[in-house]
Amino acid sequence: VTSIGSAAFASCTSLTFVTIPNNVTSIGSAAFASCTSLTFVTIPNSVTSIGSSAFEDCTNLTSITIPDSVTSIGSSAFYGCTSLTSITIPDSVTNIGSYNANVFSKGSNLTIYCYSNSVAHTYAIVHSIPFVLLDDESASVRKAALNVKIVTVENTAKGNYTDASWNTFQIALTVAKNVATNENATQEQVNNALNALNVAYDGLAPYTLTVTNGTGSGSYKAGAVVNIVANTPPAGKVFDKWTATAGTFADPGSADTTFTMPQDNATITATYKVPDAPAWHNHSYEFHYEIDPTVNAYARILHLEVPEGLVVKEWKSSNEKTATVDQNGVATMHKRGSAAITATLADGTTWVCNVEVTFDFGQWLLYIFFFGWIWMT
Repeated sequence: VTSIGSAAFASCTSLTFVTIPNNVTSIGSAAFASCTSLTFVTIPNSVTSIGSSAFEDCTNLTSITIPDSVTSIGSSAFYGCTSLTSITIPDSVTNIGSYNANVFSKGSNLTIYCYSNSVAHTYAIVHSIPFVLLDDESASVRKAALNVKIVTVENTAKGNYTDASWNTFQIALTVAKNVATNENATQEQVNNALNALNVAYDGLAPYTLTVTNGTGSGSYKAGAVVNIVANTPPAGKVFDKWTATAGTFADPGSADTTFTMPQDNATITATYKVPDAPAWHNHSYEFHYEIDPTVNAYARILHLEVPEGLVVKEWKSSNEKTATVDQNGVATMHKRGSAAITATLADGTTWVCNVEVTFDFGQWLLYIFFFGWIWMT
């Protein structure tokens, strides 16, 4: 793969991080547009162009470093990235959309890290975007943006941040400091350390979400929207609803939904229930046996359905001469008599319906009259 095509991953709302392979040279238009959960992107030194709207409306993207290989950033490439606070743009970039194009959203808290008299520097001035000049950097490896971030966050107090998010931040900070002081560090190591530190810092979360009977547990900030999925129901049960100690669900009646984190720790639980028996349980059905088996054949078929999500261990007929049933719950009537059709669930629950197949005496009389008339004539 040498390029990422237009809209290749657009609207992949569950995508949280991306590491682009080293052989990719171009990122197509809208390639990652509207990936609203995307927080971390690593762009390798092989990429030379970033297409228009490539990361547009990636609302959780907070920081990104453009490698020295890039020469062009398309219009609206980062428009709508409302959480983007820092972007490092090298002087290799000679085209940023157009000076009148909104490559970034106006009114955001974005700071551009760039070099004096570069295209990025000019763009920042024209669009009144705060910028930090990196001209004190060596020509080979530039660490100013990393050092600025370290100074900005290193005095952060633990406060009531969760242990998990705090430990992640501390690890990222330690790695960043080691890279910043390492004279042999490569530009890629510097860029990766900066991105990891940005993600860890933005991920500091004061509250814990515990998901019982499902996925989604973790540390989150108040207002975070978390994807949650209930576990497969136990045998003989179906999903009922979600319950919570605090916070709100997009749809508490759906096994796959989202949860909005409150300003507090929260425990949410997927609950299950024994489903109501289907309408055919304890019900009797009567069928007429036709002289000609091709007549009214569909009327001699009974479809017995069970609630969605339940597994029937066995279907059985008490009298297969009268009626048979396949493992999909389709019962077929054959001849005069009675039969009980039983569905046995995995937990041993049984549901039963009764069928009665009788002669159609009206048809018999018609046949007797018809053949009697022929015989008499």
